[in-house]
Amino acid sequence: MSALLPLLPLVLGGPPPGTPYLNNPCIEAGSKFAALPFCNYTLAIDVRAADAVARLSLTEKINSLGTNADALPSLGLNAYNWWSEATHGISHVRDGASSSTPSETNFALPITTAGSFNRSLWKATGKQIGVEARAFMNAGNAYSTYWAPVINLVRDPRWGRNIETPGEDPYLTGQYAINFVRGFQVRTSTDCKHAALSSALSLSLSPLSYAKHTLRASVSSLLFSNSSEQPCRPDAHPSLCVLQTLRC
Repeated sequence: MSALLPLLPLVLGGPPPGTPYLNNPCIEAGSKFAALPFCNYTLAIDVRAADAVARLSLTEKINSLGTNADALPSLGLNAYNWWSEATHGISHVRDGASSSTPSETNFALPITTAGSFNRSLWKATGKQIGVEARAFMNAGNAYSTYWAPVINLVRDPRWGRNIETPGEDPYLTGQYAINFVRGFQVRTSTDCKHAALSSALSLSLSPLSYAKHTLRASVSSLLFSNSSEQPCRPDAHPSLCVLQTLRC
């Protein structure tokens, strides 16, 4: 953990106090961008996207590839951090006594909530988190992308993030994801971040060491069908969503 501490301000930090997390150059008063094609909502989305990308410099494109995207002067956009959590409540937001959004709800961790075997509870939890995510964003005190729920299966007690998951049962995990996402998207929209087996996180358990950029996983058809695929099956979870996105 000590090796990670210097990175935390970079990963978790927000804009300076008083500066909104998000800005919209298309509607800001006096904006020189409002008349440009990418701000014209009557045009097809592909046309608007192509216009926006064409205006970016190579440096701006490169600096937009990471979690912490730099400001884009060519489009009038502030810097943006794609990484905000919503596993058991929103985080990476601006709160506190001096904020217009002084506090957010911190729910029980998924490993606990899933143990209730209560679909209504899972949906209600997702809904409340989504409402708070939307409210904080509207107040200028949060970004608009949230990573949740985690639907990796618990396989080894040495994995330090077991508490973020619904547990080791594939069916239970899939049902948790369905209902959490359905609740969350009452006030938001949802997008995909991962598909089954698309990512293996770093692992260092002496003498073994793996990283997602170098590990070539070999999973049997039986293991994939009975375990890894279950939480992501289309009939169980059509949207395959582990990333929630707020769209304006």
